[in-house]
Amino acid sequence: MQHRIIALTLTLVASASFPASAADKPADKPKRTPEEIFAHLDGDADGTLTLQEFVGKRTGKRAERRTKAFPKIDANGDGSIDLAELTARIEHHRASE
Repeated sequence: MQHRIIALTLTLVASASFPASAADKPADKPKRTPEEIFAHLDGDADGTLTLQEFVGKRTGKRAERRTKAFPKIDANGDGSIDLAELTARIEHHRASE
């Protein structure tokens, strides 16, 4: 009897710990809209992102990647990124996923 209780307990713990299928996995977080991302990055709320705002508090390789990406996103070359430029980049990136 005691062995059955232990076996049942182990079975319940194992089934609760591991999803049975992909359908049981938690759903991915919904992706933020370009407007939400822009508002989050635009620290001074002036409607443009400077390189400093775009890089934010990132360091190391993450900061390097953002620094390299900045001029590519700044389509008109004015030294800042506006919502339209960021939206175009995000849509391009999401389309290639």
